[in-house]
Amino acid sequence: MDFDTNKKIKKCLRNRFKFKYFKSNKQLEAIQTVLKEKNSDVLINLPPTAGKSLCFQLPAVLYEDNNVAIVFMSNNNALEEQVEFLKERNIRVCYFHSKLSKLEKENFFNKLSTRQETPTFIYITTTTCASQVYKESFLTLIKNLYENNLISMFVVDDAHCSSENTIDYKKFYNEIIKIRKNFPNVRLIALTSIGTEIINEDIKKSLGMVNAVEYNGDYNWVRSNIYIDIKYKDILNNPLDDVTELINNYIEAMESFSGIIICQKNKDTVMIADELSRRGIPTVPYFTKMKFTDQTKSKEKWKKREVVMIAATHGSAVGLNKDNVGLVIHWSLPSTIDQYYIDIGKAGRLYGKAHCRIYFGLEDWLYAQFIMMSMSKQIFSGFEHVVNFCTSDKCRHVLYSESFGFTCESCKNRCDACGNQNDYRKAFNKFQIAMQQHQMFNVIKDEPISKIYIYKIGQTLSERLTNFQERTFNYRENNYRILAFALIKNYNRAPDTADKPRESVLGIHKKVLSRLARSLEYIAFSTNNIDDYFQKLQVLRRSIKKKTASKILSNYIINYKYWGEKCQKKIISTNILHLK
Repeated sequence: MDFDTNKKIKKCLRNRFKFKYFKSNKQLEAIQTVLKEKNSDVLINLPPTAGKSLCFQLPAVLYEDNNVAIVFMSNNNALEEQVEFLKERNIRVCYFHSKLSKLEKENFFNKLSTRQETPTFIYITTTTCASQVYKESFLTLIKNLYENNLISMFVVDDAHCSSENTIDYKKFYNEIIKIRKNFPNVRLIALTSIGTEIINEDIKKSLGMVNAVEYNGDYNWVRSNIYIDIKYKDILNNPLDDVTELINNYIEAMESFSGIIICQKNKDTVMIADELSRRGIPTVPYFTKMKFTDQTKSKEKWKKREVVMIAATHGSAVGLNKDNVGLVIHWSLPSTIDQYYIDIGKAGRLYGKAHCRIYFGLEDWLYAQFIMMSMSKQIFSGFEHVVNFCTSDKCRHVLYSESFGFTCESCKNRCDACGNQNDYRKAFNKFQIAMQQHQMFNVIKDEPISKIYIYKIGQTLSERLTNFQERTFNYRENNYRILAFALIKNYNRAPDTADKPRESVLGIHKKVLSRLARSLEYIAFSTNNIDDYFQKLQVLRRSIKKKTASKILSNYIINYKYWGEKCQKKIISTNILHLK
């Protein structure tokens, strides 16, 4: 890069973005790559907190005269965060997402189509691209800008969401390549924080990035400023007491402390927020199905530190970023190491000391496995990395680095497996014993079907059934039989493929698929309240029925086979979804 251009870059950084320095040389190199490769698509792969957004924002601002960068975002939260950042720096930006009022949406199109505004950036969520109501209006807007040579670039944030090999896959990203085909001369900048070789190839293919230039900066992906540990819920007297103690320790030790608790279920965010607030730790819930006004209030309270903690679901935590997060707690298991790495990237963003803890419990494991079995084999196999991460005595930083194909030295004292190895091994051994003795585990593993439907955790089998228990038994047994029939029908309809297990592998396939149905029904019942139980069964049956109609083998069967093949290699010798 020539001297004059570098001078312009640094001037733009200071005057427009109000930063004295780049986060790293890698961030600067990525910006230089975007500026240098003017006629090429560019894929930028840098870890969380590396400052990826600036890699397209600065080039767009540097040459903003009558040029607009159109930015596709994965969700409203991330969009709002970037829009707020640009507005604070008086950089012209317009945005469109589903939470805007009808009048705001109309004003968006009117101002841009009549050229009342010439923004440097137009931000839009990928769901809008697929919206039947606004899709045509948005395409007309882009066409108008394109014909007047006013588009500087398309930008796709969180580009890994276009890959079916990630838990974050969103089908709406498929609309982007359709837009590109209509405007072939506009280059595309894609950004990701989990770009393994496979995912990078998926991104380029799904977004139509032909001959793209890749920037995979030789970046240190190890979060050495973060202490990582695992706590096993099943051996704690009260896990919430442990959470409370951990948070209070950080409140005392860290000025302006804030933290995040990540949960699998919406109701858990509410439960934890209420319980921690009752214990004197102001906490708000945050999940996607909240009213938009309530979401905004929760987020603003947390950002302004009117509350200490925010309890969020995995999906909604994406846009929760600020500099003083000292603690990220996973109350339930992350689905993949990719997701976990992005989550812990929210802690210690200014490279201060931070702490990330997973609370691992048998019921959470069952529930997560139930959800993940509906995913592709690649994603489901990734879930095993999470389980191994939580049950290995190997350095946590080494484990997540290996998942991304990098090698690093053991951290010495920045995780429980290295710093307190004896204590960790004792805790894990207790967890193994507790798991083998746990009623839920034994029911799944050994009990006959007739007993499974009568009781849940903590209940004993009565010698005589009440009328209510009889009705429950009959209803749940009927659900089990419907599931078993659906799975057997799916197996018989699906053509022979490499993923379809032969009867020589499965044994008598009807018996094995019946055991799969038994396990799925039991997990749905044991890890949900009654309303959620009905909903989970509906989704489950609909998924299997849809695959059967398309003559495609259900992921539940594919992953059950996969799990069975892997169970001999697990640290915990007896597998939850037990194959006999």
